[in-house]
Amino acid sequence: MSAGLDPRLLARAREVVADTTGFREDAIAQEAVERVLRAELARGRVPTEVLSELQQLGSPLAYTLVRAVLVGETYFFRQPEHFRFIASEGVPSALRHGAMHLRGWSAGCATGEEAYSLAACLLACAPPGMPVEVVGTDLHEASLEAARRGTYGAWSRRESAPALHTVYEPHGGRQVSIVPEVRKVTRFAPANLLAPLPERFGLFDFILCRNVLTYFSPSARDAAIGHLARSLTPGGLLFLGTVEVDRCPPGLTREGPPELQAFRKPRPEERTFAPLPPPQPLVTARVTPPPRRLSAPLPATPT
Repeated sequence: MSAGLDPRLLARAREVVADTTGFREDAIAQEAVERVLRAELARGRVPTEVLSELQQLGSPLAYTLVRAVLVGETYFFRQPEHFRFIASEGVPSALRHGAMHLRGWSAGCATGEEAYSLAACLLACAPPGMPVEVVGTDLHEASLEAARRGTYGAWSRRESAPALHTVYEPHGGRQVSIVPEVRKVTRFAPANLLAPLPERFGLFDFILCRNVLTYFSPSARDAAIGHLARSLTPGGLLFLGTVEVDRCPPGLTREGPPELQAFRKPRPEERTFAPLPPPQPLVTARVTPPPRRLSAPLPATPT
């Protein structure tokens, strides 16, 4: 399908996508990239003009490319075991340690179903009157706009994901809309997992980043996990997708069985330090005295 496209143009377009999203080379949909480039050329643009625009990561064309390759698969209460763990273990632990509010982050939220599911879960588990807040972030502004509308069709409600908590209500026909109490505590903002979340967002008790890092290169994945871990409050939980990591991220501890892919940030009193090496026995240096110097023989006395 790439016949007729300038190889330099195609290569640069893929570089732009990789640099912006962190995607591995083999996770970038070739057809999507070519479709965008052919559309630009069909508008009468010449390859050198398109290539020049692609030298700017933040250009409109770069945004169009990223939007074309992003994977937006999501639905309510996907991986329900995570929400069950939050309800049965996560929230009770936070309350035992004196939490005054519950905050969650849906990282790579796409059209918002995950963020609203997390908000509904926290609202159902929080004591009456306790503040709850959930932030959903994504690279794709159009997806965030859909999330803010909060109206969904049948594709967002799957039989494989039970409705664990009240999150939506009928909205005419086959559509549903987010219930007001869940919508009230959920907000959305653009953010890139390759960069730290701005400090104004604060720290979170629960972070969901599932089925996002699957597409990342190893270095981009490690960087993203580092940013996620730094956004956890002490004692907070990070949930990753089933096959996204094969070891516990640095600075975190595994919670539950390995297949849960849940990791906790230790509280200060739980942090352990590497033991100091045992004291070495005092060794007295053995000093060897210098060899005794013999006196030179006296000269013979003349007679």
